[in-house]
Amino acid sequence: MYSCIKKVKICQYRVYIFSTKFVIDIFSPYKGGHCMDKTNAYDFLCRSAEGIAKMFGKYCETVVQEVVGQEIEVVAIYNGHVSGRKVGSTRSIYGDDVSADDFDFSKLSQDSSNQLVTLSDGKVIKSSSYYLRGTDFTYILGINYDITLMEQIRNYAEDISLTESDFLGSLQVKKENSLQALYEDALSLINKPVRVFRKADRQTLIRLLNEKNFFGLAKCIPFLSEKLDVSKYTIYKDLNELGITHQ
Repeated sequence: MYSCIKKVKICQYRVYIFSTKFVIDIFSPYKGGHCMDKTNAYDFLCRSAEGIAKMFGKYCETVVQEVVGQEIEVVAIYNGHVSGRKVGSTRSIYGDDVSADDFDFSKLSQDSSNQLVTLSDGKVIKSSSYYLRGTDFTYILGINYDITLMEQIRNYAEDISLTESDFLGSLQVKKENSLQALYEDALSLINKPVRVFRKADRQTLIRLLNEKNFFGLAKCIPFLSEKLDVSKYTIYKDLNELGITHQ
């Protein structure tokens, strides 16, 4: 059973790679001296568009458009509810009519992939267009995937996971670096060098450090004793006078 499944997967993989290469080759005009006639090109594009729409489901619109005179007209469309277009429509995925007045027809050989489009009804579309030109025709295969729901899910995930601070990151910082950072932050608020500190200044610093949970960290007393150039006993005495409990 396992070997059978494995063979099927390998076969599908090879078909996929082959099909992708075939599409790329076929969308390269006159590649290797080969050129499809209009009927074969239209048939191939329609079958490809229908197959892609079936494979990716109702949120994937595929459309075959033809350059007719000075307009680009829809000649086949699948899952057209995505953009609201039908056969005969000259509207682009952006919702406006495409004409020579607002479109550079000299760029018809330039493919585009994964363009983000927002429709007038609020739908968010990921859009790609691929051109196929022959001696007497120019076709465009459009693939438009409605990612509105995925965008909503992404926004929801970002919103619900939003935090005010990186708690886990702070836990991973080395303890001595945390002590130093908290000490420097509190000292900057006093704006006075330690060498001229009086008891009141020292206790003010201790209050500020306590607000930052400094005394909940390991080895905080020896660290502060060294920084203030006083004994550990002095620090403990200040804590007691201020009613601060050292854990």
